[in-house]
Amino acid sequence: PSLMTRLELENCDLRGLWVPDFSCDLTTGAFSLMVHHVSATVGKGRGSGPLKGDLSCNVETGRFTGRTVSDFDPNELVRFLAGRDMDGVVGLIRSFSFPGRSPHIDTRFTGVAGTNLALEVNGRARGKSFRRYDVPVTEAESQVRVILDGDKRVVSLRPLIARQGESNTELTLDVDMANGTVSFSGSSTADPRGVLQAADPSLANAMDGYCIEGHTKYTVRGVVNLGNPDLSTVEISASASRFGVPGFIADECSFKYCRAGDITTISNLHA
Repeated sequence: PSLMTRLELENCDLRGLWVPDFSCDLTTGAFSLMVHHVSATVGKGRGSGPLKGDLSCNVETGRFTGRTVSDFDPNELVRFLAGRDMDGVVGLIRSFSFPGRSPHIDTRFTGVAGTNLALEVNGRARGKSFRRYDVPVTEAESQVRVILDGDKRVVSLRPLIARQGESNTELTLDVDMANGTVSFSGSSTADPRGVLQAADPSLANAMDGYCIEGHTKYTVRGVVNLGNPDLSTVEISASASRFGVPGFIADECSFKYCRAGDITTISNLHA
């Protein structure tokens, strides 16, 4: 036997998540729950936007699968996620701000509900004219993967392809919430100071004292230790124009830059 129901709600506060309108079709069976044609508005003000999706769940085993398509500012989720052992996810969301258009996010997810939630999310996100740790990004697109399963708690952006004006960046970014690390690697033609700050604010001053007046092209990789910045590392192999230190600017040069904790090394310098 099955039961089909239409559900419509207005002006709901779901533990800090404001939902002005919500509707879906519910189909229940002996051991199943299917939620189809979900249509909702999420959030308030400038960050609000639509959410559509579907969900299927086996109520006996707790296993579920679904899909969502959204165009609201994910910062609207922060109050809802706070206090749910998702500090890493909350921190990642807060690192982005969307003063203009909200991002478009299309995800598929699967997991097991219960006291120890297991969740895997795979999807794609696209955004324009936003900021990551206050670094402006013209537009970006990324594959997104989230794994929350016991001690494994990882958010990955692989690859993250971004444009800042005429400059391009392609990175992989892995946030390991269990171990408190952010790993990144890739290539870019953008100002490395901005790319490092966007990777993590603790790297914002990594290239203080260097003058970057021309173009740069480089590969970068590193690991940020969120609990102990002295254990963070970053390595850049670059070619650049009008680069150097006050009093000595090279028209063209190539070099390898390494930083481990507060120790910086420049090697393989050709100018």
